Amino acid sequence: MKTEHLTNDELDLLLLGEEVATATAEHARACLVCRRRVEEWRRAMTQPLGADPTPATRRQVREAALAAWAAPRPRRRPVWWWAAAAALVVALSLPLLRWGGGGGGEVDAVAVLAEVEALLAADPVDAAFPPDLVTALAAEPEGNGAGSTS
Repeated sequence: MKTEHLTNDELDLLLLGEEVATATAEHARACLVCRRRVEEWRRAMTQPLGADPTPATRRQVREAALAAWAAPRPRRRPVWWWAAAAALVVALSLPLLRWGGGGGGEVDAVAVLAEVEALLAADPVDAAFPPDLVTALAAEPEGNGAGSTS
């Protein structure tokens, strides 16, 4: 008699009524676990799939699906946010590109990091954006009514 349980292939052959080895058939009759597996599969294959839904149920499902489709989508980040993030990445990588055309030698990572840190230490805003843009964005609007700190 077989000591291991039925494999999926052996179970499939039994369910289809195909020829199986004598030891396999004996094990399927004697082993409680395998017998239950065979019975559960036979029960699942012979159970009716169920009746078609009623017209009212179909209408409810259709209305629910249409309502879910028409529901507002979750808000996504605006396009300008992604463009600003990409511009920042490009701007911060520009100093690294300066060394790119110099003969294809190895890059001195310590020197690169030292230059980046020096550039950011001087003024991180100027390192990322042109000075005229910084001046235009940082200028106070005239006649804002607030006290000046100058």
